[in-house]
Amino acid sequence: MALSKKRLKFTLILHLLIAFLMAAKLTPTVLDLLNVFLQPIEELYIPMAKPWEWVWFFSVLPVALAFRSIRTNNLLQLKIFLSAILVTCICPLMYCAYLYANDFRTYVITKDETKTSEVWRNLPVALYWYIFIGVSCQVHGFELYFGYELIRSMSSHRSQTNKSK
Repeated sequence: MALSKKRLKFTLILHLLIAFLMAAKLTPTVLDLLNVFLQPIEELYIPMAKPWEWVWFFSVLPVALAFRSIRTNNLLQLKIFLSAILVTCICPLMYCAYLYANDFRTYVITKDETKTSEVWRNLPVALYWYIFIGVSCQVHGFELYFGYELIRSMSSHRSQTNKSK
């Protein structure tokens, strides 16, 4: 159980690091919504955020729940965390893959970024998002796996404790 907790904590920290990158990506959109103009950020010409990015970013809330469930050995919170990861992480990433599939395929086949719909820093935005999808899916997959293993070990530990009483 201790090893599962340690591994899950590590993947949660990786999730927060990725969320920090997403927060940096969302910063221009937030500043625009607040009507704040910062020249250095505006000159980066970062594309405006899409709704799925916001959904994915708010997956940091279930991460906080997971840290709490690890500390308190709360099975219900851990199960809620696993469900929330599916809804707030995996589903938006699948939508992102669908959204950028044509641009990604076009770029991979032609190596010509001008044939794609969105370009940033001379590369298609789809390429950046597919890198993000690849890394994020690995982190979320490990979160789901280690979370499931922790639930199994906590459940078996509780059943053994109940039998000994």
